[in-house]
Amino acid sequence: MNEPIDWTLLDRYLAGEASPEAAARVERWLAAAPERRAILRALRGPGADAAGDGRTDQAWESLSARIAAAGPAPLRRPAPAWAGRRRAPLLRAAAVAAVLAGGAGVWRLAAPPPEPMVAVATPAGATRSLQLDDGTRITLGAASRLEHPRRFRGSAREVVLDGEAFFEVAHDARRPFTVRSGGALTRVLGTRFDVRGYGGEPVRVVVESGRVRLRSAAAGADTGVVLVRGDLGLAAPGRAAARQQGVDPARYAGWREGRLDFDRAELAEVARELERWYGVRVRVADPALARRHLTLTLARAPLDEVLGAITLSLGARWSRTGNTILISPSSPTRP
Repeated sequence: MNEPIDWTLLDRYLAGEASPEAAARVERWLAAAPERRAILRALRGPGADAAGDGRTDQAWESLSARIAAAGPAPLRRPAPAWAGRRRAPLLRAAAVAAVLAGGAGVWRLAAPPPEPMVAVATPAGATRSLQLDDGTRITLGAASRLEHPRRFRGSAREVVLDGEAFFEVAHDARRPFTVRSGGALTRVLGTRFDVRGYGGEPVRVVVESGRVRLRSAAAGADTGVVLVRGDLGLAAPGRAAARQQGVDPARYAGWREGRLDFDRAELAEVARELERWYGVRVRVADPALARRHLTLTLARAPLDEVLGAITLSLGARWSRTGNTILISPSSPTRP
């Protein structure tokens, strides 16, 4: 039986307001396909008629993708004038039942519009703190950009990061929190961790507490590595995520405390960090010099002092022309 059903009639039936004749028609429609009654039972369970019920919202979100894919040019259901706050879940239930019923003549409903995204960015040398609507706190690093929805809804929480940020994720076992950055996904329930994913560089995750899973965005959901406190994870396009154990998270927290920490970092990497923190261009004149390693902790001092300390430790020299810094070997190589 593929008899179409009027959504207002189905809503009145769920609300207990249908006439005996109308209720009989709905019962015949439900009896024609067992899954119709099963869906209505799930959505009409205890507490489901209260506005904002979590199970109803989750069911709606999980089914919305199927609704959107159901066919071309879906129609949006108009909201009746008498639909109040407590009616919204019932209308959702009617929409889901009608969409999943299938068959000719059954209308389809478009998925609700996505939540608007908010972009937050920091210039060179600056940090910024913010709190999301779920209680998650984020410290955004220099020259970084974060995109997040105004509010999280449904069964997942996801943000997009280009740069570096420290996350203190509010625990929610029902809604995992995902950071999408540089082709990698970091997925957690609630923890403290640092994500670094500037464009063109591998994504680095350092866990301060809790557990996170790091994987390539192109990999399957069951792949990747699980990181706990003291673990460092790396992920890059085309390579499996890797884990390094026994690191000191404090070594990677200096940027939040006004320090620049370099632990066996190549000078080329140090140069990129100086660009983000001081808003200058830094060039290394010699490839061999660019590959030399540096272990150094510096306070956020004036740029001249920082360059002096770096070049002194490497036996190099620096010069400045406008906004460009050039680091060269102390003794130029003879041809």
